[in-house]
Amino acid sequence: MVKDMDMEENSIKETLKELLDRLAVESWQLELVVSGFAIFLVGSSLEPIKLYGSRLFVISEGVNSDFNALPVIASILFASAFFVFINLILHIVFRGMWISAIGLRSISGEIDFSELKFARPFDTFLRKRLKSFDAFIKRLDDICSVIFAFTFLIVFMLVSIGLFFLYVGSVVYVLKLLEANTGFGDALGIVRAVVIVTFLISGFLYFLDFITLGFLKRKRWIAVWYFPIYRLFSFVTFSWLYRPLYYNLIDNKFGRRIGLFLFPYFILVGGLASLSAKVNLFIPEDKDGLLLIDRYFADKRDKDSRIVDMSIPSMYIKNGYLELFLLYYASNDDESIAVLCPDLTPDMPSGLGSDLEFNINGGDEGPKYHSPADSILNCLSSNFEIKINDSIYQELDFYFYEDPVFEQEGIKTVIDVNHLKRGKHQLRVKRYEVVKKDSVALEPFASTPFWKQ
Repeated sequence: MVKDMDMEENSIKETLKELLDRLAVESWQLELVVSGFAIFLVGSSLEPIKLYGSRLFVISEGVNSDFNALPVIASILFASAFFVFINLILHIVFRGMWISAIGLRSISGEIDFSELKFARPFDTFLRKRLKSFDAFIKRLDDICSVIFAFTFLIVFMLVSIGLFFLYVGSVVYVLKLLEANTGFGDALGIVRAVVIVTFLISGFLYFLDFITLGFLKRKRWIAVWYFPIYRLFSFVTFSWLYRPLYYNLIDNKFGRRIGLFLFPYFILVGGLASLSAKVNLFIPEDKDGLLLIDRYFADKRDKDSRIVDMSIPSMYIKNGYLELFLLYYASNDDESIAVLCPDLTPDMPSGLGSDLEFNINGGDEGPKYHSPADSILNCLSSNFEIKINDSIYQELDFYFYEDPVFEQEGIKTVIDVNHLKRGKHQLRVKRYEVVKKDSVALEPFASTPFWKQ
């Protein structure tokens, strides 16, 4: 009975091996199909992903917290899509080269150096370097297959980096909350510092082991100490999801060469994507308030560009009224308003939430203990100083306003500029910022010229 079970198990293994071997031979077809679809989907999704990332950044601007995961998520999302797009284009190029080499081989076979009749130095050199056209085709096939796996390995690496920072940030944030709300502030402050240093050193060791293809795992004197770190960060970074892919890549000489190129390639592509050239020698980097910023003008702002600091309808004011929208930044304005208006009670705590509401008992939701909306609005408007040319504008009527594109919140007013003469004028806005614990000071916030017609 046991013998029959062993025979059946061996038969299943053989069948599975044959299936996988056949798929490996024919995998290039699947690679081309997946690459083609992925390039199309990712290429058409880059703008929506960028737009979604902008929305995450907008939400993060409204979260007044020492730990904000949204910018990390947005960055990882866009970087992953970018590397998938670049790598799969590279894969299509090499696979196309492989197909063309196979087609050429069907016509001319191997390279016939005797027909080329090169001089001896070139003949010797090329015969040594180009040993076999079949070997060249095989090498192209290997490169294509590795690039395909390499692409998703980079994506998983980016996700792991993001998860690492999210994990460390959340742990440090919890410790900071405990430090602020318990009687062990000094002790927890020391613990928080130790935790940050420990996690950073441990994370660096884990990352070093990853990019050196397991260097620390091969050293017996450090393996005992490194093993708990490896287990912890394997769980934190979800590396167990792609561990088979990683180790199967680096268990042969060719794969190890590719693996060692993983991190340099990541830096190279990221660096090339961020390159910029300074070609205009007399255009200064610091424009000292003399720069026209399109994002300040609603009619010039791209549809996928969010508002930064403030917005007016246009560079040219035609009807004698200037609409001014001032963006609310929770990271600054929450603190300054708490100093300017200490008696105000916020509508709700800052942070992430859900639109889902449950009311089991029915009836009213119950009282909401917050200051009246007009009191909050008056305090918000007092947080800014608005100046046109040399005149400070006070007693303006402000309203709460939400931009319809990215749903950015702030306050809006309409300024009568009919009395201004035709031509250029300068709008300057200052904002109160906390300089000490209970002290605020007016600091430049935004400035732009406009022209009254």
